[in-house]
Amino acid sequence: MAYADKARVGNDVRDIRDTKGRALIAPIEDSETVSKAYAVGNCFIHDDGLYRVTVAIAKDGAINIGVNCVKTTVMEELARG
Repeated sequence: MAYADKARVGNDVRDIRDTKGRALIAPIEDSETVSKAYAVGNCFIHDDGLYRVTVAIAKDGAINIGVNCVKTTVMEELARG
């Protein structure tokens, strides 16, 4: 088992590369707009990447990579504390 690809939920270990596993890390946004409001520092998954919000995004607001969010990694976010 590659632990970077797994998450424990109760007694289950899930592959975080599948949809249910990714949702454990952050909400999944499948379109070019967000389904809920995000504050600065919140994260979401979009196009198989993890993004951190740099400028607050209102519900139904556009995802503008480099403008209101930046690509990040789980390890970077853990280091940010």
